[in-house]
Amino acid sequence: MDLNAELRLASDIALRAGAVLVEHFDAGTLNTRSKSRRQDVVTDADIAAEKVLVDALAAAYPEDAILAEESGNRDGGSGRRWCIDPLDGTANFAAGIPHWAVALSLLIGDRPVLAVTFDPSRDELFTALYDGPAQLDGWKISIAATSAVQDALVASNLPYAARTDPRIACRMHSSRGLRETGSMALDLAWVATGRLQLAAHEHNGKLWDYAGGELLVTRAGGVVEPLAGFPGLVLAGGRELVTSFHESDEWPPLDQLTRTTRTTGGTTDEQRDDRRVV
Repeated sequence: MDLNAELRLASDIALRAGAVLVEHFDAGTLNTRSKSRRQDVVTDADIAAEKVLVDALAAAYPEDAILAEESGNRDGGSGRRWCIDPLDGTANFAAGIPHWAVALSLLIGDRPVLAVTFDPSRDELFTALYDGPAQLDGWKISIAATSAVQDALVASNLPYAARTDPRIACRMHSSRGLRETGSMALDLAWVATGRLQLAAHEHNGKLWDYAGGELLVTRAGGVVEPLAGFPGLVLAGGRELVTSFHESDEWPPLDQLTRTTRTTGGTTDEQRDDRRVV
């Protein structure tokens, strides 16, 4: 299955969408508004960049389905589905923080086979195909060789109740450093290139957030595995490091403590679960 033409197109339109975002970012023309939650924001730049991506893909591959964060689902009959996040890290973007990305992936069935993540602020393009290496600007990249949590920089995109659970918190805070960067796409791209060593996130059905990034990690030599005891949560990184996170005898076993619901200021942990930076 040759997907090089799709990769070339996806890379090109990611660059074009990135140029749209940079124009809005530099001009300060953001027009930020909330979506379903107050913390979940969208800007005119999201909409403009997504239009570039959706229009190009629909024209080139009219039978493919498209799942886009802002405009939703477009059905197709080919068995292929493009997942689009035109601006991963909107809260950073709206605050003037230059840490955000354009993220695209192609799935055949439920299997990611192509990934493109473009970081316009650093002019870095991360790409991968299912049968080739992960690359940064055309150069092969690999995960770090780190095997112990204490030596790792760890990125967290976990729900509130999970990241405050003592079984996870003790591991996270034993690391060399914990990062909540506001861009899951860049977290996973940076794991793939070894800048970060481990990322923890949630499989919440929002495929545009993680499908492509997980392909980058696996094609860079890493793994994506369930976080034991926490259904729907996963770790992405080197196999030895993921194993270390689970099995070290320095911390309580992940699957032997009962999660509790605490109340702080009238808000339970479950009510806080979706309070993540996007």
